[in-house]
Amino acid sequence: MLISAIIIYRFFAVLLVTVMFFRKETRKMEDIIKKVNEFSKLARERELTEEEKKEREKYRKMYIEKFKESVRGHLDSIKVVRVDDDGNPIGDDGNVIEPEA
Repeated sequence: MLISAIIIYRFFAVLLVTVMFFRKETRKMEDIIKKVNEFSKLARERELTEEEKKEREKYRKMYIEKFKESVRGHLDSIKVVRVDDDGNPIGDDGNVIEPEA
């Protein structure tokens, strides 16, 4: 009983840390987008100073890097499965792969 309680506790601790990490990353991306939009609005109203242009470029690069990381993460999680005409997964040899129990 104690062992299963420890396992459950560790599971939820890892889950909590993961959720907190993703919230932080999401917040960071929202802040970057907000800054890029602020500079875009300023640029429509007046000419940006050299310092503002450099900072805008820094935020644009940060946005692009975060976007690439996000896409890369999604692509890495995709698993390509070949299927036969009936929708059954098949291996490289063309034989149907039996589902695991």
